Amino acid sequence: MKIEYRAKGKVAGLAAMTSEQANEQYLSWLNSSGVFESLESLRRPMSVEQLRDYVVRTMADPSNCFFAVHLLETDKFVGTIKISGIEPTAGIGYVGLVVGDRAARGLGVGKEIVGLVTEYAFHHLNLRKLCAGVADSNTASLQCFLSNGYFEEARRRDQLFLNGEYRAQILVAKFRDE
Repeated sequence: MKIEYRAKGKVAGLAAMTSEQANEQYLSWLNSSGVFESLESLRRPMSVEQLRDYVVRTMADPSNCFFAVHLLETDKFVGTIKISGIEPTAGIGYVGLVVGDRAARGLGVGKEIVGLVTEYAFHHLNLRKLCAGVADSNTASLQCFLSNGYFEEARRRDQLFLNGEYRAQILVAKFRDE
């Protein structure tokens, strides 16, 4: 199957998410330690059927733009990134990502896909601002945003309960014109 990429970098590409990708592999990423704890949109373990329902609902919602992340060299599905809560009048959206395949971590995939989705949001969706929330313990994810020109907009103390303790949530943002 040939993948139709919406955006490509050097290592990874973004393609439209499909319900077929809501499978055991994707579920195992979401339920793995370190990923599950940091997801705000999926705060409970789920079945493949529940995951598929979530993916279908997310794809059908016009306030979301949901992408599958593939390594360009192999076309392997390694994660997801989405822009959610798109508010066309305000020109704002919220970014969330999962690089689920452990073999794809450390390759610069996260940094690259944040850059790709940011450009897509600003130039194809005409958004003026993107926001994201990151647990203060998730330094890799935070660095993906900061290295793409996002800045810390706020820090919400004791906002998240992760691995048995309360953690701060760092809110980052980037404006199209800055």
